[in-house]
Amino acid sequence: MKVVVVGGGTAGWISALILKKETDHDITLIDNSSVGPLGVGEGTTGLFVNIVKKYFDEEEFVRECGATPKMGIDFIGWAEDDFVSPLNGTFSCDEDYDYAFFSGINNGKLNSYSTFSLLSENNKVSYKKGTTKNSFITPGVNAYHLDTHKTIAYLKKFCVDIGVEFIDSEIISFDKSFFGKVKTINCSDNLNIECDFVVDCSGFHRKVISEYKPKFISYEKWMSVNTALSFRLSYNSFKFTKPVTISRALSCGWMWMIPTQKSIGCGIVYDNKFASEEDVISEVSKLLNNEIEINRKINFKTGRLKKSLYQNVASVGTSYSFLEPLQATSIHTTILQATRISELLKNLITPNEYNEYCASIVDNYADFLSLHYQFKYIDNKFWNSRVPRKYTQKIINKCKSSNVIFASDYNTKNKDFTSHNLWSYVLSGGKLLTKDDDDLSDKEVLTIKTWEKNIPFVLSQYMTFDEFRKMYN
Repeated sequence: MKVVVVGGGTAGWISALILKKETDHDITLIDNSSVGPLGVGEGTTGLFVNIVKKYFDEEEFVRECGATPKMGIDFIGWAEDDFVSPLNGTFSCDEDYDYAFFSGINNGKLNSYSTFSLLSENNKVSYKKGTTKNSFITPGVNAYHLDTHKTIAYLKKFCVDIGVEFIDSEIISFDKSFFGKVKTINCSDNLNIECDFVVDCSGFHRKVISEYKPKFISYEKWMSVNTALSFRLSYNSFKFTKPVTISRALSCGWMWMIPTQKSIGCGIVYDNKFASEEDVISEVSKLLNNEIEINRKINFKTGRLKKSLYQNVASVGTSYSFLEPLQATSIHTTILQATRISELLKNLITPNEYNEYCASIVDNYADFLSLHYQFKYIDNKFWNSRVPRKYTQKIINKCKSSNVIFASDYNTKNKDFTSHNLWSYVLSGGKLLTKDDDDLSDKEVLTIKTWEKNIPFVLSQYMTFDEFRKMYN
């Protein structure tokens, strides 16, 4: 079978990688290299690290992609108090009742009961002392901040080396079969590329999937941000010592800051119905005490297509859905979709099962992201007009009526969906979670005390974020 991936961004090359590794089909990627990537820095989830460890030499990947470890997200200005959303939960998060989480809320030590929040609060990463750039010593559970340009270049070289055919050309038109399947992709320079299956990773252009005039399901009611401005900062102009993504609330949206090895990739996400580009740039410049220079402006709509798969064309990444950069759901969704496409091509799942799965994961992430806009700490028209999705409201109501929340209360029917501990930390940070009475068993109290006693020793084992960066500078 001839599989053609359209689009050479992060989504395109990750899809090509997974399909090349997980199927026996011929994989070709078409991209017009004159169109550069949109981002300057990109955050990932733990799922991406699984891909890195499975297919690459991790040390080489980190070195070549300008990557740094990511322990979680620091939310600044979103609620009454700033809060951390670590990638992993507390040491009791996998139990039916997360007693360490609620105890941490009550005693003010919540950030001490998650390894990642504990490390990030102390400017440390999940790499032990003795780590070198050629030999990592790590428990193996973390995520990465990536330099988008370097990552795409690395993925491209790796994929071509393992046999993915790369065609640098502009797509002009398509030929379809009698039954409506795309059978030929016609490119510039009179190139006609035959195909049996197409993966559309062309981003908001939706170059192939738009042939089927797919219905777009909008999430604007819950997440109305529609514009992003990207820029970079140097470490000389901004002191960045923590291995986290910074998410800072603004009067009409929020700003991200992603620390890579050489620079800090930043961006502003806002709703242009409530503020102008000049307004948000001025606001951020004052916050940073630094005049910023915008690299690129991106207009987008939050939502997803009704289906990912039409005939023999599957839309993946932002071609299929886009929520917003919050919580790094885009690259995570791409991996899940590409993995399911490999199963589809091996007849392990049906087209309907594939479409239902894609819709479910994006709807689940939309539920989670809409939660972040319910804190109402900033009192203005933009923030006060944000409403929660139905499932999000259900969780909020549950929290208000009960002081005990169990893992089963969250929408976690599928292990690939948003984990309950991520919900818990955001609910707590936004002051939406009622405190538990902290009625702990003797065993639970002993476990907490033992954990607290071991904290100094645990911290002494790990290197700082600055030490990690210095290995590459």
